[in-house]
Formats: sequence, C-alpha cells, structure tokens
Amino acid sequence: MATVNAIRFLTHVPVPLFGNAGLAASLTMQKAKALPRFAPWILPGTVGGLWFVWPAVDEEWKVEVGISKAPQ
Repeated sequence: MATVNAIRFLTHVPVPLFGNAGLAASLTMQKAKALPRFAPWILPGTVGGLWFVWPAVDEEWKVEVGISKAPQ
C-alpha cells in the first residue's frame, strides 16, 4: 500500500525535462536495461578517454596529487 502511494506521489513531483518524477524513473529503468550490452566497452572507453585527456592535465596538478615527481 505504501509503495502504491509513493508511486502515485512521484507522478506529481515536477522534474525538469521529463515532466514528473514518475516519467523520469520510468525512462531511467528502461535505459538501465541496455547497460549490460555496453559492459565490454568500459575498459577500452576508459583507456581511450584517459589517453585523449591525460596530455591536457597540468603538470603542477600531477605533482600535487603525487602522480609524478617534481621537475628538478
């Protein structure tokens, strides 16, 4: 009974771009069903993204975080 009331309440909570929280939750659940299909691409996507972004990271930040040594 409480679950039904919660779902009914969500249909009245406004959410930008979706209309209400019920529609947003419905779309999220529908899209989440497709995630296992993309699981094999997680590692190559991460490596590719880091390969593309890493040269743009400031050297000072790398030293501050402790990833690389300070230049002499």
